Amino acid sequence: MNKKLYEQMDWPRIEAIVYSEECMPYDVLGPHVIKQGIIIQTFIPYATKVALKDLKDKKKYSMELVDDAGFYSVLLPRKRKIPDYVFVIETDNGEIIEQRDPYSFQLPFSEEDFEEFGAGTDYNVYQKLGAHLLEIEGIKGTVFTVWAPNAIRVSVIGEFNQWDGRIHQMHRIGNTGVFELFLPDVNEKSCYKFEIKKTGNYIINKIDPYGFKLKNICYDIVSVIVSSDNFVWEDDKWICSRIKNSVYEKPMSILEIQLEDWISSNRSDVINYKNLALEIADYAKEMGYTHILCSTIMETDQGNNVISYYAPKSKLGTSNNLKEFVNILHQNEIGVILDWIPSYFSDEYYGLGEFDGSCLYEDNDLRKRKHGENGKPMFHYARSQVQNFLMANALYWIEEFHIDGLRLCSLASMLYLDYYKRAGQWVPNIYGGNEDLEAVAFIKLLNKTIKKRTDGVVMLAEDDSLWPGVTESLENDGLGFDFKQNMGWTNDFLEYMFCDPFYRSNMYEKLTLSMLYAYCEKYLLCLPGNKSLLDSMPGDSERKLANFKVSIGYMMMHPGRKMLKKGEETLQIKKYLKEIMKLYHSEPALSQLEDLTDGFEWINNISSKTNIIVFLRKSKDEKDNLIVICNFSSSVYSKYKIGIPIEGNYKEIFNSDAETFDGIDIVNRGIIKSAPEECDGRENSICIKLPPIAMLILKRTN
Repeated sequence: MNKKLYEQMDWPRIEAIVYSEECMPYDVLGPHVIKQGIIIQTFIPYATKVALKDLKDKKKYSMELVDDAGFYSVLLPRKRKIPDYVFVIETDNGEIIEQRDPYSFQLPFSEEDFEEFGAGTDYNVYQKLGAHLLEIEGIKGTVFTVWAPNAIRVSVIGEFNQWDGRIHQMHRIGNTGVFELFLPDVNEKSCYKFEIKKTGNYIINKIDPYGFKLKNICYDIVSVIVSSDNFVWEDDKWICSRIKNSVYEKPMSILEIQLEDWISSNRSDVINYKNLALEIADYAKEMGYTHILCSTIMETDQGNNVISYYAPKSKLGTSNNLKEFVNILHQNEIGVILDWIPSYFSDEYYGLGEFDGSCLYEDNDLRKRKHGENGKPMFHYARSQVQNFLMANALYWIEEFHIDGLRLCSLASMLYLDYYKRAGQWVPNIYGGNEDLEAVAFIKLLNKTIKKRTDGVVMLAEDDSLWPGVTESLENDGLGFDFKQNMGWTNDFLEYMFCDPFYRSNMYEKLTLSMLYAYCEKYLLCLPGNKSLLDSMPGDSERKLANFKVSIGYMMMHPGRKMLKKGEETLQIKKYLKEIMKLYHSEPALSQLEDLTDGFEWINNISSKTNIIVFLRKSKDEKDNLIVICNFSSSVYSKYKIGIPIEGNYKEIFNSDAETFDGIDIVNRGIIKSAPEECDGRENSICIKLPPIAMLILKRTN
């Protein structure tokens, strides 16, 4: 070896490169100007011979093999600047290839670029972390960055280096815990992962936490580089309308769907987001839905747990295809809400769990680390970078994909440290309580930030706990959600409905209990509006249909916004849902005073033996008030007496037992006149025909 070259060898650092334990390879590899000239070093394990080619004068310089593992070095004569060069590599199979030196390019990020990330406040960090196409010094390639503060070494592996972690070792950026590397000529659609050497010299391969696409290659899940080409949005009219019209001042009806189920239950040839959007938009408009809620749009494992928070499901298309999906729905005046799970994540070996060999995204304490119900890892909200990951992800979907809202799933598991845990399995907070103060602070900051940065976005909470103030404003120490899914109502009501009508009188309070707390929160009511609900009802086919219709009818008349789960449906179901949805949107009494106690009044909630309830839905103008009668029994009444708030003439405007809905057709035709006869504590009353297992709606006429 040349003596001058030998004297420049930093053998411990070279050994670190060779054994893949170097966290700052730029200090060793690439070009370095020294007193004797320019020393350029590279590590190419698969090479048998390497030369450096000056691209300006085409002159070649043979590089010396410094270490038999494949470490090469050359000392160039002193020049005014570092030359533009490539390596000419002869491989062990005799192939000759030219390759640029990744370590000759200036690193695009500095320590200052990740200061906000370290503080948890860089909500556009997904534009830095991950894999991003970039052009440096006229050369196109991809810059890779990943947060792995406890890793001994991190490498980018992929098709471009035969998945060999020795070749492209990444450079640590100061004390940020972030590693980066620019790879020239690595472009869109290339597959990659991060190879991480953790304490104990164990090697783990991980997908990119900020990756925008996943792919399955020979049963291995890998990340894919995607272009950040700008999508041309055509939904300005919708966005302006969303900002202008408050969700609190108009009816809200949500269709909850699983896109994969939609494909299997409707058209086998629909295979992408765009085609789905056209079909879903037509259906939603026809049925009268204002929004759709897409469950699990992000990549999940086989257990439906999220494995990649920034990657939409690729089997339905690209990110731009998903944007087109949202764009089409907005053009049809349909809002789009996504399920979002910031409570727990997949424990697949290639995911976020123990990402850099340590509990990075989860808590170190096992009692805080696992979800009490499903055993999955839970996010560590006290760690700034983890909080930043989640905050940026929520805003990523809202701002980049024009999403109109998020539903936070499994909220109770975030709020309570002892959720589904026995004594000894959880740790009290600093005050000795079971509230997760760090999660609460994160939730409040999330809602505050979203409301500040984006107008008209609706935040939903899926919560089965009794936590107070879920939909209370942040100013009043609430959590700041817009609506809370009333899971208690759903459970109580379905338990009542699945019981045979003969025994329902013993469960009558499950019908009326909800009104004791209906205005404690702004609630969202949910039922499966499909054949699964129909099949679960008691009785023969006719009784099942009657029970289904009265169930949906009661939910639509009950205070609260509405959500129905899409599934297999018959023509009977579709026709009924369409008509009752039309009624919900056309009658002011069903939405004008939705969040005020003035909008509801019981007329009869004490007839447990007959399983009948009667109530009033009120609007700003009393002429629009509605009387709702629900008979959950199998009894027929030819003259059922009801107390009314105002004397006059009434007309039946809806009857779930009507012939048009395949009922018996026990209906009240013509005008129903009131009489000055006391009933239900009121001076005036009316008599009506009341069919079995049915809902009727009356309205005063002129």
